[in-house]
Amino acid sequence: MKLKEQVKRLFLIWILILVMIATLFFAFFSSRMYRKESEKFSQDVLKLNMEILDRKLNEIQEIQRAIVNDRKIREILKYRTETDKIDYAIELYNQRNIIDRFNLLLSNLKIENAYIVNKDGELFYSFKNSFKNRELSKKTWFNNVVNKAKLAISYMSEVHTGDYLLRENNKKYISLVMPFTKFDKTPTIYFVCDIAIDNLIQGNVSKDINYGFLDSNKNFYLIDDKNIYEYNFKNVDTLWKIKKFLNKEIYKGKNIVIVFRKSKIFGFEIYGIKELTELEGINYKIFQLFLLIIVIAVIFSLVISNKISEIIDAPMRRLIKNCKLVSTGNYNVKFEIEKNYEINLLSRVIENMINNIVFLNNKITQEQKKIVEEKLRTLQHQINPHFINNILQSIKGMAISGENEKISYITTLLGKIMAYSVYQPYNEVKLKDEIEHITNYLKIQNIRFDNKIIYSIECEEHLLENNILKLTLQPLLENSIEHGIKSLGKGIISITVEEEKDSISIIISDNGVGFSQEKLKEMQENLKNGKVYSKDRSIGILNVDERIKKRYGQEYGVEVISKKDVITTVIIKLPKSAKGEEYEDIDCR
Repeated sequence: MKLKEQVKRLFLIWILILVMIATLFFAFFSSRMYRKESEKFSQDVLKLNMEILDRKLNEIQEIQRAIVNDRKIREILKYRTETDKIDYAIELYNQRNIIDRFNLLLSNLKIENAYIVNKDGELFYSFKNSFKNRELSKKTWFNNVVNKAKLAISYMSEVHTGDYLLRENNKKYISLVMPFTKFDKTPTIYFVCDIAIDNLIQGNVSKDINYGFLDSNKNFYLIDDKNIYEYNFKNVDTLWKIKKFLNKEIYKGKNIVIVFRKSKIFGFEIYGIKELTELEGINYKIFQLFLLIIVIAVIFSLVISNKISEIIDAPMRRLIKNCKLVSTGNYNVKFEIEKNYEINLLSRVIENMINNIVFLNNKITQEQKKIVEEKLRTLQHQINPHFINNILQSIKGMAISGENEKISYITTLLGKIMAYSVYQPYNEVKLKDEIEHITNYLKIQNIRFDNKIIYSIECEEHLLENNILKLTLQPLLENSIEHGIKSLGKGIISITVEEEKDSISIIISDNGVGFSQEKLKEMQENLKNGKVYSKDRSIGILNVDERIKKRYGQEYGVEVISKKDVITTVIIKLPKSAKGEEYEDIDCR
């Protein structure tokens, strides 16, 4: 696919992805914000209604307390209860007094009925409505509240209907009952105020919030447009579980929010129920907006992507044309200065690459010459003709002396050394193979020098599997023997392999003549500068150091420590190989 088409496609895809993500986030947060605001609004409205209701019920309780403690009313009730034969003139007068007090105290309260009865349901005095005498004694709600009303406070009944009235109705009431407590230790007379449930809520602030009332028997009643009916709401059980076990004051359904408040005075609960009907409409509008944005985004992205692709494509075509010329071997191509910063930068980079290629070609030619010379010197050192000549002369002497077993032994060792040295001389081998080779080499040298060389090799078993370049150690041992201990009566060579964190060190020490400080400093400079060629004994050390650095890196190589006529130590630092790791055979020239 062409770059121009790729730019168009990618631009369109990313624009659509970004638009979709942005729209989804907008839809999510809009829905969440609407739900959150609905929850807060429902809670605030319900809290306000509950505070108003608590104040109203508290006001009714105070009015009830004023009536119960009214001296005149108490005298009238005492006359009514203690006189065997009632004088109806007096009773009529008493009724007028009580009604006047009821009108004075209760006229501003939104109560349906107010009345004074005894525990048997006998009606003494009533306000607003007339009652069926002794009908209250048959009502469960009345008996329940009378049985627990002992103190001079208001007790709230469960929800009940007005079927005890002369004009029966199906309205739902709750009743506040306060006993007259000073006539006897156990109250027998009660002042009752009936309140319609639809008067519990003061003016619905929001039309889409319905209210529910949960009475002491856990019966749920819904207040809907002033119609009160018992409601078998399926989430009521869930709400009670939430309230009881999680101490939550709000239930969040898929399309509904329910909050509740508890009365601080009487302990009953009112629920606010808000159905999130607008949520579906909001989501539908967001979907329409999403489709519109997608259409606009597609058109916009097609126009813009076409312009952008044209800006990129034209200079890119010129760049490709010049690169094709370079690929044919024409390194004299000139790249124009482009307005596009990136294309212009790429052109300059390609020009620099071409210049570097030309420079490197020349450098490689020179390096190849140097490598050939170094390889020749290395091979000459690896197969030292003097060493072979000396061995052959030793064999000749043994032959004259008739030492056939010794001849067999030394020729076997020489064969192993020649095979190891000549066959693939630049491969990596295991350290155990290299140690086996130098052991054979030292054995031959000991035959030559009549066992004047005392040597020791120390290496832990697990380090024998480490990789090492073939013929790393032999040139260093040759230096030790030929230039260090050949002239001594006895020579001591120790070879120790030590393990470090990420590397191993092979330490070769001899008690030979060593280096003077001037020679040592010169050789250390040669090691530091990577110089290989030398006419003296350091050629083996320098050559080994260069091979190691080329193969493993500058942090590895050879270090020399020497004290004239005392000791010379050569330390070879190599990387630690993972167990079982095999390196590819390479030419370490």
